[in-house]
Amino acid sequence: MKKLTKKQVEEIRKLYSEGLSVKVLADQFNVSHLTIRYWVNEELRKKIKELTVNAFKKRPIEERRAINRKYAEYRKNYSRNRYQNEEAFRNKVKKRMKRYRTSKEVKALV
Repeated sequence: MKKLTKKQVEEIRKLYSEGLSVKVLADQFNVSHLTIRYWVNEELRKKIKELTVNAFKKRPIEERRAINRKYAEYRKNYSRNRYQNEEAFRNKVKKRMKRYRTSKEVKALV
């Protein structure tokens, strides 16, 4: 599924409520009709989320922990790569760290 911004989702919902068809919206936003259906149908979103959460909870605890570890590793690597490659992100992180740590601790981490 293509990631849509909040503004795009709001616009899709508005246009859909005004009567535009799912196919027209899908073509306009360059996404599948299923993506449009997902964002305009609240019951469908709730059902998908419920099925996903329940499927995860039914897995053995060791498997859930392994999935959580992989996800944590992914987030860590993603943030590390952004920190190394994007100056704006780096400045944002440093600013956030200053709020929670002393300047000495910040210098040690950076």
